[in-house]
Amino acid sequence: MQKKIKLLLFLPLGLLAQEKGISNNILFVNYTYSIHMKGLPSAFVVNSSLSANQYGSLYETYLLGNENFKEEEDSEKGVILSIKPKNNDFIFKDFEERSIYSIELVEMKPFLVKDSMNIFNWEVKTEFKDVIGYKCQKATTHYRGRNYEAFFAIEIPYQTGPWKFYGLPGLILEVYSVDDVFKLTANKLQIKNADSNIENPFQTNIQKAISWDDFLVLYKEKFNEFLYYRGPGGSTRRIPKEGIETYID
Repeated sequence: MQKKIKLLLFLPLGLLAQEKGISNNILFVNYTYSIHMKGLPSAFVVNSSLSANQYGSLYETYLLGNENFKEEEDSEKGVILSIKPKNNDFIFKDFEERSIYSIELVEMKPFLVKDSMNIFNWEVKTEFKDVIGYKCQKATTHYRGRNYEAFFAIEIPYQTGPWKFYGLPGLILEVYSVDDVFKLTANKLQIKNADSNIENPFQTNIQKAISWDDFLVLYKEKFNEFLYYRGPGGSTRRIPKEGIETYID
């Protein structure tokens, strides 16, 4: 029987930074981001990056100028990728505040969402693999509608990872959903001695941030509005029940 370790608590990253000597270092990681929603003919693949220090991390998905970004429609879930983006996607984690900031869409209207970092309940396994030259240990979690497997490097003492993933005792270098919808894999890593700030790109609008629960209320209202919409000629409109995360149970 495979041994499982329930992961409940870690040192704050500031204390970890002092112990591991990373307080004057900044981490840079490049990832390959892949999403393949069910019903669509192919995966959407772009580059992304993560920068982190002892105070926070910033994850950026490079959508601008990507020729693979096009409209795809699923017969059950509606339009998944609808228009070319005007900006790259950012996700900022504030380690001291223990919050995750991101832009979430209701139809095409953006909302700044402030989420908790205490959203991942990991189980660490006694299984290992190599990712870009680092020995990584496996962990699993269930998160907002999907089961995930992740591989993290204990020797890289940053308790963060790509996208919203966080909370393992080392940097997450690979993570994927077991249904093959979503995958992130590191392809390059650098740690530089640079005492630089990683700024929250949403700082000027931070007072307008709403909680994840409030976002779901707004999303459900719009979903129900479209559920009963009938336009000229009996046309209908829909928004999907889920993206990477589940919005409507």
